[in-house]
Amino acid sequence: VFAKVVGHPPDEKDYRSKVVADNGFNPEWDDVFEFKMQKKEFDILCFKVYDKGVVSDTLLGQASIPIPCLRQGYRNIDLRDKDGRRIPTHPTLFLHIQQESCGDFHSLTAQEQRQTDAAKQVRLQRAKIDTDIENVNAAIEKINKRTKQLEAATRENKRTLRQYEDQRIAGFVWLNQEKISQLFRRDEDEDDLFDREKKKKLKEAETTEDESKEVKRNMFDYQEEPPWDEPSRGCECLVM
Repeated sequence: VFAKVVGHPPDEKDYRSKVVADNGFNPEWDDVFEFKMQKKEFDILCFKVYDKGVVSDTLLGQASIPIPCLRQGYRNIDLRDKDGRRIPTHPTLFLHIQQESCGDFHSLTAQEQRQTDAAKQVRLQRAKIDTDIENVNAAIEKINKRTKQLEAATRENKRTLRQYEDQRIAGFVWLNQEKISQLFRRDEDEDDLFDREKKKKLKEAETTEDESKEVKRNMFDYQEEPPWDEPSRGCECLVM
C-alpha cells in the first residue's frame, strides 16, 4: 500500500507499507502511517494498492480523499482503477483513522479555549436540561396535587349528596309519621267525641227516666190521696 499526502507543499509526504508474501485474497497490512499537516484544508490523502510483481508492480486500486472529509474510526474506502472508474468487484480498503491536534503555543491555547467553551456549552445545556426536568417534575407534582384535591372534592360532594338523600328520606318519614299521628289523634278525638255524645245521651236518658219515675210517683201519690170533700177519718165531728 502506498499512501501520500498532496496539496500544501510543507505537508506533502508519502509512505509505503511492507510487502506481505502469499497475501492474495483479502490481503492484510499491519502498518501505521503518520502525517503532520499544517493546512489540512488544502491537503488530499491518496492511497494506491499494488500487486508486487517480478518485473513491475500492478495497480489494483486507488482512492483519494480530502483531509477535511476524513472521519475518525474504522472506515471502508472504495478503490477505483487508474482512470478513476469503479471496479466491478467493488474492492475496499479497510482503515482505522485517528486525528490528533497539535501545533504551537498559540494554537494549543486557542484549542484549549475552544474545548473550554465547548465544555461550558455542554454544562449550560446540561443545566438547561436539569431545569427542564425540574419544571416537568414540578408540573407533575402540581397535577398530582390537583388530582388529589379533585378526588377529595368528589368524595365530599358524594358525602354531601348522601347526607341530603338521608335527610330527605328522614324528612319524608317524619312527614309520614306526622300524618299518621294526626290521623291517630283525629281518630282519638272522634272516639272521645263519640264517648262524650254517648255519655251525654246516657245521662239524658237517665235524666228522662228519673223524671218519668218522678211523674209516675207523683201521679201515684195523687191517686192515693182522698178527695177533698170526703171527711177525714180523724175528724170526730163527722163521725156520729
